[in-house]
Amino acid sequence: MKKYFKLFILILVLFNFYIVFITLQIFKSSPINSKIEKASDLKFKIVRSKYQVKCNLLFEMNSGEIDKAKKMLKNNKLKLIPDENFIFDRLMCPTYKTLFNEELNEIKVTQNELNFPLAFAILTYQHVEQIHRLLRLIYRPQNFYCIHIDTKSSREYRRAIESIASCFDNIIIAAKSENITWAGFGILQAELNCMQDLLKKSQKWKYLIHMSGNEMPLKTNYELVKILNVYNGTNDVEIVNDFHSRYKYKYILDSQHILKRTNQTMSPPPHNYSIVKGTTNSALSREFVKYVFKNRKVRDLIEWSKDMYVPDEMYFLILFDYYF
Repeated sequence: MKKYFKLFILILVLFNFYIVFITLQIFKSSPINSKIEKASDLKFKIVRSKYQVKCNLLFEMNSGEIDKAKKMLKNNKLKLIPDENFIFDRLMCPTYKTLFNEELNEIKVTQNELNFPLAFAILTYQHVEQIHRLLRLIYRPQNFYCIHIDTKSSREYRRAIESIASCFDNIIIAAKSENITWAGFGILQAELNCMQDLLKKSQKWKYLIHMSGNEMPLKTNYELVKILNVYNGTNDVEIVNDFHSRYKYKYILDSQHILKRTNQTMSPPPHNYSIVKGTTNSALSREFVKYVFKNRKVRDLIEWSKDMYVPDEMYFLILFDYYF
């Protein structure tokens, strides 16, 4: 009897070991465990090694630190993280947001900032890591962001930007992408696309700021809000000088998507507008952005500017109509 009892206990122990083994195998191949492995892999792919360069000393123009940075650049040690490293499943968003928010968690958002949301229109075409870094600097949960992706951008680039945007309710991809050519109408159209998308996205934001994906901010969100609060609805647009020759001749895109001047002269601007040169970078009030899409004279000017050289640097002259 004891012999059979011992045999039974041995079989029971072996059976328990078998159950544990099968459970481990199932867990190893389960979606939950796969998610954990992917999350770890994502962290590995997009975290950059820290370089021993002190940014505060660079801003202070420390010669020793500048020489160190130049030497690193010369040795080509600073290579961008490949775009495809930022392509991930939406299930990985919690991991990405944890990495994304490491520095943001240390920033205290004031009540003034919460009461004064901003919108950003960002035109991009390459280097996802640059956009990742830019967003980490300017991102705040109360703000809104539209990213326009050039139609010439790679498939990997678009997928990576879409991966990042999918993790945030307040980051959108422009509904329509344009083929951007320097000095061509595509730049203005891309900006208009984002402006319209941001108006649809939220009624909360107070000002819209235009940016290129290659830029970095010189002001914190707190400082921007403080400045724009003082503006009290006025717009920040720089006008450089008169530049009438910009609409003397029509320009077209050739088969290589290069802007070429034609011998065709342009008609005078509609509604007796005077063309002046400005800059694309601007801070526009929400009311003015709405005005751009509602006013017929503005629509006429935008249509006329399609054949113009660098139209994105002139269309803010419609501010004069807006104010006067």
